[in-house]
Order: sequence, then structure tokens, then C-alpha cells
Amino acid sequence: MILHLLFFKLKPEVDEDGIAEITRSARSILLKIPEVQSIRTGRATDPDSEWPFYISLEFETLEKKRIYQDDAMFLKFQKHIVERMTIASYHMDYQTDPSKELRFS
Repeated sequence: MILHLLFFKLKPEVDEDGIAEITRSARSILLKIPEVQSIRTGRATDPDSEWPFYISLEFETLEKKRIYQDDAMFLKFQKHIVERMTIASYHMDYQTDPSKELRFS
């Protein structure tokens, strides 16, 4: 599995309602993409965090993540939500392994 983490700096005018809109939109738009296995969103517990909002997505493979990035629903989310409500983003990808070797758990 591939874990894709997206961190966002929000525009100053994005309030609690704006955060709720990002959360709803991420779930309702991005979960329509067949390659997306799961999605989570959240806020930093530190109110002074440089990256106060995140979205995590899981994909079966890196290839499925690449397909997602070209999907019309993802591009819609980017244009109508991310560009409108954030000033910067940062992402990281991790390969998760449900290995049976406990020393890596």
C-alpha cells in the first residue's frame, strides 16, 4: 500500500466553516476516484503549526496513485478547493507493508 500525505497552509480567511468544507469536499470528491482506497483528514493539535491541515490517501500501488493524479475529480478538487483555500502544500509518500516481521511493527 502507498500512503500519500498532503499537508496544507490555509489562507488567513479560512475559518472553521472553511475547514469543514475542505473536509467534506475531500471525502465526497476524492472518494469517487476508484484508485483511492481510503481517506482521512485532520487538523494539527498545535494551533501555531506551520501545516495546520492534512489529508491522507491510501492507494494499492504507486501506479494507482499516478492514475489518481490525472483523474478529473482530483483536478476538480485541486482547482475548486485547494487553490481557493490554501497558500501552500507539501506532500510525502510512504510505502506501508503489513509485514509479519514484528520487529518492524
